Amino acid sequence: METNTKNYSVSKPLASICIQIDADKVDSLIKKIKNEENFNLNVGEIVIFSIVKALKDFPMFNSIYDQNLILYDSINLGHFVNLGSGPKLAVIKDADTRNLYQIAQEIKESALRYIRGELLAEDTALSTISVTNLYSFEAFQVTPPVYEHQSAMFSITSKFVSWDEGIVRKFNLTLSYDARVADCQTAIAFLNNIKNRLEAKAL
Repeated sequence: METNTKNYSVSKPLASICIQIDADKVDSLIKKIKNEENFNLNVGEIVIFSIVKALKDFPMFNSIYDQNLILYDSINLGHFVNLGSGPKLAVIKDADTRNLYQIAQEIKESALRYIRGELLAEDTALSTISVTNLYSFEAFQVTPPVYEHQSAMFSITSKFVSWDEGIVRKFNLTLSYDARVADCQTAIAFLNNIKNRLEAKAL
């Protein structure tokens, strides 16, 4: 299984950057989609979709570095599922060809397959980038590891109240990445691309 820690890299030069996202704006976008499309979304699903969209402009994070940067042809996004039987990495194959509703539906279905014990080996293989969603847990910030065959992993953590601009609810999105595939300015631009999508009035 890819979730075995022996598959995490111990040799890559890793960097990590965290950005704060306005949770109230994301909630408003989710409610807007619910009212207009009659489709229920959660924060993890809409963040994952935004990551996939942003990767089209920042393909270096969907890669592996093996003496040179090697870009993956497809975005196979792994997302951790842990509903009581230990973490498993369910993979959305060809995520870049799917719309928001298709991605959200696959995430929901993978959770059901997990509960029923029906996740197959092919459901958890060939990920090219990964996300761990801890939004519903009491975690302020988590720095994720990176798989040996990947260059980046995200963590989504729980809401907190910021007093910088009045009372604003925010959450942290953290990116860990192989420092050989991009410099910190590029990584920050990648995170801001995701942030701007999530805080907009439409995706």
